[in-house]
Amino acid sequence: MAKLDYDVWEKACCLLEHLAQSGLPPLPLSVNVSRVHLYNPHLSEILCEITDRHHVPHALFNLEVTESVYTEHLAVIQESISTLHQHGFLVMMDDFGSEYSSLNVLKDVEFDVLKIDMRFFEDSAIKGRKENIIASVIRMAKWLRLPTIAEGVETKKQVDFLRDLGCEYVQGYYFAKPMPVCEYEALLASDIKQLPRETSPFSVNELWKSNDQIELMFSVVPQPMVLFEFNGNQFELLRVNQKYFDLFGYDNFSSNSLHWESILSPKYKEVISSSVQTAIGRRGESACDYLREYQDGTRRWIHVHYRYVNQIGGRHILLGTFSDITSEVQTKETLACCQERLAQLEAACSEALTLSRRDSLTEVYNRTAAEELVNEYLHAHPAEPSGFLMLDLDNFKRINDTYGHICGDAVLKETSQLLRAFFKNGEVVGRLGGDEFVVFLPDVRSEQLLLSKAQALSRALSQHELTDRKIGITITIGACISDKDCSFADLYSRADKALYKATRAGKTQTRLYHENEEGAHL
Repeated sequence: MAKLDYDVWEKACCLLEHLAQSGLPPLPLSVNVSRVHLYNPHLSEILCEITDRHHVPHALFNLEVTESVYTEHLAVIQESISTLHQHGFLVMMDDFGSEYSSLNVLKDVEFDVLKIDMRFFEDSAIKGRKENIIASVIRMAKWLRLPTIAEGVETKKQVDFLRDLGCEYVQGYYFAKPMPVCEYEALLASDIKQLPRETSPFSVNELWKSNDQIELMFSVVPQPMVLFEFNGNQFELLRVNQKYFDLFGYDNFSSNSLHWESILSPKYKEVISSSVQTAIGRRGESACDYLREYQDGTRRWIHVHYRYVNQIGGRHILLGTFSDITSEVQTKETLACCQERLAQLEAACSEALTLSRRDSLTEVYNRTAAEELVNEYLHAHPAEPSGFLMLDLDNFKRINDTYGHICGDAVLKETSQLLRAFFKNGEVVGRLGGDEFVVFLPDVRSEQLLLSKAQALSRALSQHELTDRKIGITITIGACISDKDCSFADLYSRADKALYKATRAGKTQTRLYHENEEGAHL
């Protein structure tokens, strides 16, 4: 502990800078602040200049102020500490309880940490009095949300006592005595490990005794709350508040044991047990939701939050807070049901849309869908040549006249199946009506490639006997290639002209459309 003057501050910053450069952990340094320093309106500027020059974080300095400093000019002291806070420095109240004005000072000045005067640990003439006073100070600090440091701790018994009270930090010869800087550096370099947490007997009797403080604590909590003990397979109630009775009634426990057999299924007993085990394992918090089902058919969803308190032998003390989330769960279930129904409707609409785009007999695209798909592709790829085939089944009218329309429909179905099997890499196959089919082939960059595909298609169809009547069939094809700003109507018109020429020439052949030409013959 160093009396704060600026030379000492400079040396302290040099030390922390040296530790950081050496790869050693720069732990916080506590320094005493005098009344004179706090009266200096430039104190925070001076401290910032020194620490920043040495690249030392402000939070590494804990400024300890004794209550005797506040005997005069309290407003000036308050303003000085407020400025220090604004610059990130931590301010502790040192030697709390050593002067008569401790509580008044604590009332008027905002501190970050409360240090309990070491004289509280000296022997007392009245047995148990000092322990009660220390416990009261720590509880008061917790209500004020102030961490506490107990000074002058020299024995393990004192450490255990303070730990059970919830004191956050302990300082004294039990851990280390004052040492030179060189020894301190060696200690940092020795890879210090935190002392193991040792459990000590902890009586929870005080938590369920009927006294004003505990009654107040349990009554002001706005949620149902229960303090309980868990031994691995059984829950023992220690204390509940009135809100707990308001939520669950008075008939779900007796003899301090929770009777959940009649209101919880094995599934949710496991959920609760697992969540409690999680809080125990973490020595912290956990939460879960579970369903309570009553004999009258009532169902209630509950959210419970657990917080670990302490351990007594093999038993663990936990605090649970509850909330009824039945309406929220019901709302979610209703929303989930609506979402499921909406998904079904979307699927039905999608199926209907799909069916509306398909030819009812052959299941290839109908004329409207084929035209839309082709135009969409041409619009998205205006400069990319694509192929277009228009197909007629040769002598289809004779099939209808000879075998009937049912047989003709079967021929159309099997032909469409063959077309879909032959073209399955992004091509569009559509039926325009009767025995007229079209095929759109994206990214066909040469007439020779288009003609070769048409030839392969014609050969594949001619090698297949359609229907059970062993009907062989041939096709006549009109073909063309798209150019810039082309549309489905343009391709249809060109392929139709080529198909007409092929039909006039004797069918069972392919013609490629050329503007102002008779067309290429395959």
